[in-house]
Amino acid sequence: MDNIESKIVYDQRTIVRALYTLVRNIKCEVEFDAENPPVYICIMDGAVQFFAAITLMLPPGRCEYIKAHSYGDNQSAGTLVVSDINNSSLSSAKHIFIFDDICDSGATLKTVSDMVQSANPNASVYTVALVNRVNEDKGVPYWSAIDTSESTFFAGFGMDDKGLNRNLSFIYDCTEDKI
Repeated sequence: MDNIESKIVYDQRTIVRALYTLVRNIKCEVEFDAENPPVYICIMDGAVQFFAAITLMLPPGRCEYIKAHSYGDNQSAGTLVVSDINNSSLSSAKHIFIFDDICDSGATLKTVSDMVQSANPNASVYTVALVNRVNEDKGVPYWSAIDTSESTFFAGFGMDDKGLNRNLSFIYDCTEDKI
């Protein structure tokens, strides 16, 4: 654990502050309607920690989960695989939020967003990432808690390092061969 702690990029306090700022920004921009609660979609597995923390601070809504992944060997993107989503919960929603752990190329958020928008063309669909790499003009996410231009491979707070450490309260650099 000492080796991991020496590679912390975002500590728990920084993440919590970023989440509160994100929620404030969302609530300032979106007019929530108690009669038509929003749908919150968690992209599994990486967004679980982020999703749990952020939806506790947002207005009540319906929670849905979708499985999507593209990192076959932990640190390089492969083929994007996305499971089906429960379209019945989306059909009457006014606002739909899609949460992901990290937005690198934007392919996952864009693919899921397109699926959701086709299921309910009348909904406002928002993409939200815990970490957004801002070095690319990819059109997503709509909001992010942490923006970075670092090319670091992150783990912790939902993101894994070879299947481990999703449950850590901080984000660290797990780029291979890093001291």
